[in-house]
Amino acid sequence: MFQQQLWSRAEGQLRAGPNPLTALDRTLRRACCLVLELLKHHLQPWCSTMLSRDWLLNGEPGPKLCAALEQHVELYRRVRPPCGQWLQEEARWVLLGEYLRALMHKRIVCHSADDRSRLAEQMLQDDFTFREIFLTLEADGSNNPLALIPILADFFRLKDPGLLVLDISAIAEKYPDISAEHVLVLLDIRGDVPRDVRCTVRDVLQMNSVPLPEGYRPVFTDVLLPQSNSSFCLPTSKCT
Repeated sequence: MFQQQLWSRAEGQLRAGPNPLTALDRTLRRACCLVLELLKHHLQPWCSTMLSRDWLLNGEPGPKLCAALEQHVELYRRVRPPCGQWLQEEARWVLLGEYLRALMHKRIVCHSADDRSRLAEQMLQDDFTFREIFLTLEADGSNNPLALIPILADFFRLKDPGLLVLDISAIAEKYPDISAEHVLVLLDIRGDVPRDVRCTVRDVLQMNSVPLPEGYRPVFTDVLLPQSNSSFCLPTSKCT
């Protein structure tokens, strides 16, 4: 499925000439998709270690993850346009997808404001590290899918649970493909959301559900949630 999605996006953006069906176009698109498949394969082992106890204690992505990402991005910079630019942009989407899967699947549970603050600060540190790696794209002013990371960090460190409905509404407006199930996982991670607020958030999402805007690129749709998941607490907390 991942390769099919990449192929669809590449088909409209990577064309060597006026005829989109030339053998060169098809070969170019296939090569770029395979390169991104390789990136995803290389990132998955290191992304799976994120949002773990070590990640929470160290406050930064593992050096092996950053080394693998930097190696790929440096190679993309050497590729001629338009492929080089497209590969770098797509690399950010691949990274975001793996990051969200780690967040949604690990089910961290916070038990205090300090826990939530620590989680948020480490996510912001990740965002800073990723922006440094993709610095040339930041300078170009291209749309940055990784901007979701600081948005989620702000959500986790919000001190008043009563304001969560407004915050979730703002996130859903910007990312309309987020589902009630995704939001419930985020609320679980916060660990301080009373039942009535959870119900209100769910009702608001269902009432404001709208079709995805034309041209919108889904973010959460591909982040499938496992039916059952074990959660773990932050290192200084006890699980309940």
